[in-house]
Amino acid sequence: MEKLHKLRFVDIGWNSFGSGGPDNLGFLSSLTNATHLTELNLYHNKFGGRLPESICNLSTMLEVFCLNDNYIVGSIPAGIGSLINLNSLVLSVSQLIGNIPPDIGKLKKLNVWFFDRNKFTGFIPFSVGNLSLLLDFRISENNFQGSIPSSLGKWKNLLSLDLFANNFCGTIPLEVLCLSSLSIYLDLSQNNLSGSLPPEEGNLKSLGQLAVSDNMLSDEIPSTLSSCVMLQVLYKQRNSFRGPIPSSLSFSRGIQELDLSRNNLSKKISEYLIGFQLKELNLSFNDFDSEEIYGEGSYGSVYKGVLEDQNGNESVVAVKVLNLSHQGASKSFLSECEALRNIGHRNLVNVVTACSGADYQGNDFKALVYEFKENTSQPNNILLNKDKVAHVGDFGLARSLLNASYSNSAQQTSSSIGLRGSIGYVAPEYGLGSEPSMRGDVMVLPERVADVADSGLIRHDEVGETSTNPRP
Repeated sequence: MEKLHKLRFVDIGWNSFGSGGPDNLGFLSSLTNATHLTELNLYHNKFGGRLPESICNLSTMLEVFCLNDNYIVGSIPAGIGSLINLNSLVLSVSQLIGNIPPDIGKLKKLNVWFFDRNKFTGFIPFSVGNLSLLLDFRISENNFQGSIPSSLGKWKNLLSLDLFANNFCGTIPLEVLCLSSLSIYLDLSQNNLSGSLPPEEGNLKSLGQLAVSDNMLSDEIPSTLSSCVMLQVLYKQRNSFRGPIPSSLSFSRGIQELDLSRNNLSKKISEYLIGFQLKELNLSFNDFDSEEIYGEGSYGSVYKGVLEDQNGNESVVAVKVLNLSHQGASKSFLSECEALRNIGHRNLVNVVTACSGADYQGNDFKALVYEFKENTSQPNNILLNKDKVAHVGDFGLARSLLNASYSNSAQQTSSSIGLRGSIGYVAPEYGLGSEPSMRGDVMVLPERVADVADSGLIRHDEVGETSTNPRP
């Protein structure tokens, strides 16, 4: 290739060139004679070995150098700053080691710099502040250490900054939080950052995704975060934040994913959640007041929430989240879904939807979303609406009849759990071993239930008197 003096463009990406051997990149030396070379794309191959020092002698007209997704080892040649017209330097997903040479600060036309998923160590040189035209900087999943240089604050055109999964320590520089140009994401998660988040966080007005999870950040979440009106994803889990969720966050109505779990947040859960079209919400492992839970049962807790449709109309719902660590919770969920699928009545609590999947950690997650009823009564599964009309909910212990027959045959029933109930309330014939039937559920209502139930549901005897005698 040493005779291709007029070569301008080389792209052999997405092939199987190379063997992973130590001399795979020796051919790069022959390209030093191509004085008009502007692009060199060798990405997604099997090149191994070290980057030869001769790459520093490539054409000064070189603008794009992409060698990502190979098996390259060793360090970056110290003289890489000689490629003064380089605007894209992509060396991601290899096995490069060592420090970033300070000479890289001479690449003043650099727009894209990707060194992510390698084995780099050491500190980011202060000279990188000279790269004022940088748009996208990614060095995630390496072993960089020390403080985040304040000189990064000179990157006034930066759109994305990714320092995820390194060993950076100290506080987050104010200069970084003042980069108002950031509009795609800022990821500082999985480092050793400490201290508080200063109010300058509110300068990120155009930012779409902010992640500072898995650090040692503390103090309260700044109320100025409400200025980040374009924010869609906010991850601050696994830190030591304390105090309340700032109510001012209600102005960030575009948030779709919010994770504040595993902190020391306390007090009440702010009403700012109302109206959010959240795809993911995780507030677990904090110290919120227990009064924020609308109800609790054997298999989980019920929370009050608000759903917003595409037209902006809001509806209040009750979300029953199953605690799947409790034995029988999954069976209860299936039984309740089966019951709600097969029955319908104006005095049953309507189900809006059911959720069965995985949470952000990959654990099983199951929940039922019901229409919200404003009032409770003495029996926990009897709920009253604003007009005090009774509605029955909670069918986790229900047994389904396969047909309308009164047959006592065991083949006519199906259930994943046994019959449950306390003496005095469960039908006596069930306690004697009889199979469930519709006849077994025809009974007089206890006196307290009759006080709150819809009068249209209470049985009247032949002389017109209401029967409210409790079961013996």
